[in-house]
Amino acid sequence: MPNSDLALKVCSKLLDIQNMHPTVTIFIFGSILTGRSYFSDIDILTVSKTEKIPFGLRHEIECLGEIHPIHLLIMSKREEEQFRFIELQGAISVGQLAQHSV
Repeated sequence: MPNSDLALKVCSKLLDIQNMHPTVTIFIFGSILTGRSYFSDIDILTVSKTEKIPFGLRHEIECLGEIHPIHLLIMSKREEEQFRFIELQGAISVGQLAQHSV
C-alpha cells in the first residue's frame, strides 16, 4: 500500500479521474506499492471496457506528471485478460486503495 502523502494524493486524483470515465478502471503497480517512502515514478495502468480510450483520459493522467513522474500503460479489457497484466504485476485498483485508506 502507498504510505507517503504524495502517493495518497496521486491515488486520490486518479480516483477522481476514474469517476469521470465510467468505462475505465485505473490501477497502480510497481514500487509505489512497496511501502517505501521513495519511488522513482508512479506506474499507472488504465483498463478500458471498450476498445476506445475515452477522450481526454491520457491527458488528464499525464498532467499528474507535474506532481511526480508517471509511467502510463493503457489497455483494453481484452488485452489485459490476454496478458494477465494485473495478476502478474500485482496491480491494485485505485478504488480498492481508496476503500483501504478510509
